[in-house]
Amino acid sequence: MNLTILIQTIERELIRTHSLLDEWFDEDHHVLTYQPKDKGWTARQILEHVTLTSHYLLILIEKGTTKALKLSAFTPLDVDWKTYSLDPSGKLSDIGKLKSFNWHRPDHMAPTGERSNCAIRKTLRKQLRDSLCFLDTLPNGEGVLHK
Repeated sequence: MNLTILIQTIERELIRTHSLLDEWFDEDHHVLTYQPKDKGWTARQILEHVTLTSHYLLILIEKGTTKALKLSAFTPLDVDWKTYSLDPSGKLSDIGKLKSFNWHRPDHMAPTGERSNCAIRKTLRKQLRDSLCFLDTLPNGEGVLHK
């Protein structure tokens, strides 16, 4: 894989994932608010949780981007992009598997139900734009300088 393909892959996956989430807002109200028998979250609550979680992840990404850009001013990028992996440990793929790791979300990432679907959708779309901007800010792979 080369750097251009890597950046395009990240961009494509960001857009694809956000597009899939965005489609949920077009569902019928009853589908969005269906409460599972096990008292799990509704689709609407999950969408709100995604925006809350992404909010805090984007704060970390912004800080990491700033640090990486500062480091790139005096640290050479010595990366073999042909062998580079976004997930060298293989643990990232486990995140999407139910109960793959023990983590309870902090209370501030729990959906409150106070925001409208329109507000949640607007936030999700802004978060995609912000994510793509951070990616554009690191066109030479500078992000690898921040761990």
